[in-house]
Amino acid sequence: MFFYKEGEGYKLGKYQKIRRKMRNIKNFFRKVYFKVEGKIRYPITYSLFTFVRYIEIGIVVLIITTLLQKFRVLNWEWLEGILSLIPTISDETLNRQFLFSQISTTFLILSLFSLITNLKKEKVFGISIYKIAFAKSVLGNIIFISVSVFCLLFTNIWIYITDSSSSIIFNVFLITLFLLSLFVIKIILYSNSQALSINKVASMYYTENIKIVRKPRMKIGAQEEFSEYLFDLNEDAIEKILKGDIEYHRNFYIYERIANLSLINYKSKIQENYTEISSKPDIILMWVSAIEELVKKGLYTEALSQYNRMISLFIRHEVYLSSFRINELLEQILISISAAESKVILEQNQKLILGSIEITMKYGYFGFNNDFSYTRLGKKKNMFYLQPLYGNFMNDCYNLIDKNKNFTDLEKSRKVYEYFEKLRMMPWSVTNYIPTEIKYFDVSRELKEYNEDVYLVGVPLSNLLLVLIQEDKKGRLLYFLNDYRDNSIYLACLIVASKLATLYVRTKEDEKDKKLIGEYLVWILSKIIELDEKKIKYYCYTIGQTMGRATSNLYSAVYLTTRNKEILNIVKQTIMIKKKSINVEDIVFSNQELSEIVKLFFAKYDKNLLKDKQEEADQKISEKFGLLVNLL
Repeated sequence: MFFYKEGEGYKLGKYQKIRRKMRNIKNFFRKVYFKVEGKIRYPITYSLFTFVRYIEIGIVVLIITTLLQKFRVLNWEWLEGILSLIPTISDETLNRQFLFSQISTTFLILSLFSLITNLKKEKVFGISIYKIAFAKSVLGNIIFISVSVFCLLFTNIWIYITDSSSSIIFNVFLITLFLLSLFVIKIILYSNSQALSINKVASMYYTENIKIVRKPRMKIGAQEEFSEYLFDLNEDAIEKILKGDIEYHRNFYIYERIANLSLINYKSKIQENYTEISSKPDIILMWVSAIEELVKKGLYTEALSQYNRMISLFIRHEVYLSSFRINELLEQILISISAAESKVILEQNQKLILGSIEITMKYGYFGFNNDFSYTRLGKKKNMFYLQPLYGNFMNDCYNLIDKNKNFTDLEKSRKVYEYFEKLRMMPWSVTNYIPTEIKYFDVSRELKEYNEDVYLVGVPLSNLLLVLIQEDKKGRLLYFLNDYRDNSIYLACLIVASKLATLYVRTKEDEKDKKLIGEYLVWILSKIIELDEKKIKYYCYTIGQTMGRATSNLYSAVYLTTRNKEILNIVKQTIMIKKKSINVEDIVFSNQELSEIVKLFFAKYDKNLLKDKQEEADQKISEKFGLLVNLL
């Protein structure tokens, strides 16, 4: 759960403490309720329905045994004693009426099959009422019942022909009548009692999902296995989405409900399953496939909403699921919105997109901080790998605005500014995560002072800064360098500086772009120098942890090469030399690259450089838009 940090000198009041305690108590009882529901209610419900199937098997065995006893194939005295309690009728006239009634009952049962066929079309949360009532049922199997009732009918006809006064005719008639009654009762119960149907469906889905959670692994190269019921749920959701049936919301409710219950009761196991190389698809991956279908259908608002609900669920349970399909969902949505090139779609989904960016960065906290050493592959360090998060979301969202041909230049400028303002405010909630076991604000504040999570925003932000530099958008870059107050900007600038400095030392003096590269590098270094020395060292270490080896990258599409890391060290030394006001004119550097960057920075740096450049950029905007700039 994410909480806001307590401000300096601020203490919780008495009323706030009471509210906080009440919220904690409420969350505790809610968690207990879900645990009971997952560990007791649904397993017991599922067991009861399984028990009914065993009862049906017992009934079938009893019926067969009774018939064998009546036909003297068996001669068990104890069974004969029980059957003697059933009234016997040996009247020929009555037997004829029973036989005609049995013929009518047999064809009445057969006529019910057409009703059962219709029940296959009526569904509750993705599963037909027929499957709910008769799934894995012995006495609900149409073929079995059809053969049985005809066998009973012809048996009675044969008995009547051979001995019209036989007492067995009545017993066989009662069996047929019992089968009819069972059919009718089941159909009435499950077609009219929604609560009963929902409980059975939920218990079926939950139990099937837990079976996968407990034994998820598949042999490499083996065909992908699906749970029959979960597959039906997913197929039903996709079918409804394709048809435009709004009832697909019910399926998404089931996805979230079952995923929530599973995470409450099997959180560690589910997190471990997603680190496996190959595993069976569970309810969460079914949820993902349904969201992918929403994207294909062009239902971007619903797709973003479901993505946000799913990632928020993971955040609430403090898990990170290593899945490229989950991590690429947001990319698919943003690319599809971009391809639509619709001004209306973008404006309708702007808030949801920003919300998706924010929760994706929050979700990244658990990928970097959760302990995976308990997992099977986590114990084999060379085999352990976490799928990195999609890291280009800031760029893609920026391009949705800047590359949209339906916006005028003034509209683009205004919307880009609004977007940047939202990004400026995001770190305040993203980097202020407090683990649930930390109870006191004072402790959490001390931890945040020395263990900032600036990489969550800083790494993707660095990609956005690089795009602005590539497109030579000086005014927009200066916005971040002057107005972005969160420490994430410094980590982003260190990443950008390492890449710019790498390019600068590689570029020959006579190449035309070297001067422009040097100008941007000086700007970035001018921002970094504002940070104190300890944090510069800490941020450089953090970059090595989050953007180091391929197996430890937090975000995809954002990385540092070995060469970039070497130059990052040079950037750090350059800043330290400047901070200590060392006279470099008389120093002969053994490292030529360090010498080149130090001389560039010392020659061009001025403490008012960024502000002066900002004023120049503002002047250009005023010249371009005139008085309209005041509307931005």
